[in-house]
Amino acid sequence: MTENRDRNRFLVLQLMRISGAVLFVLGVMVMGGRLDWPPVLGYLLIVVGLFEALFLPTYLARHWRSPPE
Repeated sequence: MTENRDRNRFLVLQLMRISGAVLFVLGVMVMGGRLDWPPVLGYLLIVVGLFEALFLPTYLARHWRSPPE
């Protein structure tokens, strides 16, 4: 039971990191002029991507940590 839970949490953390990196790259592409989207959206994608890839997995891992026995 805990193996499934641990595996699922690991997958969630990895998918969060990957999706954050994808958002960051999309933001950089917008800022570089590769995508014809508003520049404000590019800045927003960069900020959200960095937050999702760097800070959110750490927060979730800390939140999911087992209490000391």
